[in-house]
Amino acid sequence: MKDKIIVYGKCSGVATTATFLGNQWWVTSKDEKLEPLYEDSPYDKSDYRYLCEKDELILMKDLAGMMGCALECGETDIKEVLKSRFKDINVMGVKFQAVPQVLNLKVRVFSNKGTQRQGKYSVWCDDADSTWMRLFDLDAFEDAKTALHWARVYIDFFMKHGVCVKATLECTEEIQEQLPVSEYYGMKVEIENLK
Repeated sequence: MKDKIIVYGKCSGVATTATFLGNQWWVTSKDEKLEPLYEDSPYDKSDYRYLCEKDELILMKDLAGMMGCALECGETDIKEVLKSRFKDINVMGVKFQAVPQVLNLKVRVFSNKGTQRQGKYSVWCDDADSTWMRLFDLDAFEDAKTALHWARVYIDFFMKHGVCVKATLECTEEIQEQLPVSEYYGMKVEIENLK
């Protein structure tokens, strides 16, 4: 077992190093005090998720969860946020395998009417190859177009870095009519029947 791993914050997507010291993992951010990665066990409510071992060669699509968390951090210039997170892990020495890879995504844009969510619309994105991996869940959008735009920036980030992204957009017919084709171009569209 290696004694250093790369983890990222669930609420920010910011990567940091965790080091195994004594008999537990510690977050070892530069110029910061040590804090335990897990309070009691790896199954508690840690604020971090595992990315890879230090110096491990990973696939670009392995960043899907981290970049989803980066979208959820609430900053408005999302292209810059994703670019910054990617730069940070490169500085940490994370290297990528240059092999063909596919990221299968399910994106859903929906109205918040009658829910406890903020704003008028929300968007979430799941890894379609995993039954449990929600990559991001965002609300507080005033229109469906902006909600889908955030998902589009996420998709475009991975495509720009050589990942073949196959995405399915789920929405109602009413929402699809509000969306410019340019935002969902290249995505398979599944219309929800809410009757």
